[in-house]
Order: sequence, then C-alpha cells, then structure tokens
Amino acid sequence: MADTNLQLDPGSGGDKLAAGEATFNSEPARVQVDCAAFLSGDEGSRAVTLPSTGAGVVGLGVQRVTLASDDPAVVDLAAMEVLLTTIDGKLTACNTGAVVISSGTVTANLSATDNAVLDAIAASVAAVDIASLPAANLGQQAMAASVSFVPASNITGGTYIGDIGFDGSLPSGSNTIGIVHAKPDSSVVYYGGTACTVKRFNKVVSADDTELIPAPTGTKKVLILELDATAMSTTETEWYLQTATADTNCWGDNTNGFLFAMDADGDNLAGRRWHSEFGILLAPDTDDAINVRMSSGQAMHFSGTYIEVA
Repeated sequence: MADTNLQLDPGSGGDKLAAGEATFNSEPARVQVDCAAFLSGDEGSRAVTLPSTGAGVVGLGVQRVTLASDDPAVVDLAAMEVLLTTIDGKLTACNTGAVVISSGTVTANLSATDNAVLDAIAASVAAVDIASLPAANLGQQAMAASVSFVPASNITGGTYIGDIGFDGSLPSGSNTIGIVHAKPDSSVVYYGGTACTVKRFNKVVSADDTELIPAPTGTKKVLILELDATAMSTTETEWYLQTATADTNCWGDNTNGFLFAMDADGDNLAGRRWHSEFGILLAPDTDDAINVRMSSGQAMHFSGTYIEVA
C-alpha cells in the first residue's frame, strides 16, 4: 500500500502529517486526520469517516462493529437475548396478574379498601399478645387474670367453659351419664319433664270427711310425695283418704282403713310416715280435693308434701 501521509516541505525532509486518501470528484486526494477516523473503501477510492460524537447517538451512517463468528462474545450476546425475552414475558405477566413472585421484594400499589382490610388485620393480630398470656387455669376456677373462653352465640348462660354451658338443661335421651349427685330443691319437682311447685299441708283433723288437701285447678290431679299420720287420742280410730267430690277411695277404704291410737298413758304415739320422691299416691280424680274419712271423731295430726300434675 502506498504511503498516504502528507509531508511538509518534502524536499528538505519536513514533518509528516497523518492523512487519509479519499476520492473527490473522481480525483484522488489526501486529507489530514488530526483525530481518530475510519478509513474505508478500496485503493484509489477510499473514504475517511470521522466517528459519530455523543454517547448512545443513534443515526444513519454510524459505524458498526461486526464480531467474528468464533468470538466468545457471540454466545454471551445470544444468551442475553434469551434472558431479555424471558424478562419481557414476566413483566407482561405481572401486568396481567398471572405471575407469582417467589422471592425478592415486591412493591404493590393497593386500593384504599385493600389497605383498610390489611390495617384491620394488623390491629387484630396486635391485640393478641402471645408472650404475655396469663397462667393456665385448667380447672376453670374463678381467679384473676385467667384465660377465659367466649361461649357460642346460642349459649346465653353465664356459667360455661367454652361452648359448654352448665346452667342449662341436659339434652333429652336415655343415655347413661354415670353417677350424678344433685343438689336437692325443696321448691320444685319435675314430673314428666314439667317443673311442679312443691306444696305442703299440716293439719289436725278430729272430724270425719275433713278436707286435707285443696282441689287443684287447670285439669290437674294431686300427687302426694310424703304423708305423716299420727294419732293424738288413746281412743282408736280407723281412717282413710277419699276424693272430696267424687268420693273415690284412694288411700285405704271404709272396710280396710288404718287403725291408730295412743297408748293409755300417752307417752307412746301411734303413727306412720310414707315417702317417695316419685310420689306415693296419685289422686284418681281431676281437680278434686283430698279428704280424711274417720270412724270416730278422734284427733289426728296429718302433714306432708304434694304437687299438682296434669
């Protein structure tokens, strides 16, 4: 290749200037180059091109760099292209809500409603201080700072453990629940599942056909739970019980009554007590009183309890 440099005062060996040979109007010429430049073209028709200035400038006529096919950068650039395609697909999926981020930090712009829900959840969680729970109370005894349980909404009683209420009724059925020690109630007795008020009588009778228990109302019968009869005279008398209106014998009768009398000196009383929690006598007639029938007008003392049942 011919020397394309320019020489100042070539006759006296002057300085040479870097130049590039170019063709202008079909005439060869040499152009001084005082900076980096691109020389292109064939011998006799070369062109000098200055590089484009400005970082990242895109335009026509910009010089390109072609890599050799065996350059390792070719493989790296191909891998980068695949990675960029994958990233572009994931960004598109994120915009449509079809991707789940498995790691890293994601910043999401939530609506006011979503933020309110999250704030409510945070407040609820903050209200539970697991690290400062009070001491265990397995026996559920009344004590300060004890763990308590809120009952189900359909339990209205004030005594409960969790959803189990202890002030209500046991479920109906015939299952055996074991030995139960019940607290006696002197005012109420249950008959066929119905609560009945316990009533009492206490009377001295000295005349035949005297009312002992008044008649109930509301289509009910007298059920005697306890009966105490004691003679108060040394003269023997035979007695029995009978309904007042229907005259139905219900505790003995006029031929098989109970003979009671004190001894002669009066220091030994003649009497007897009958009792059953299930009742000893259910009157045969509805809404009828119970009278005492006596063979002689001798004083006797009667007392006991009863309920009125339908």
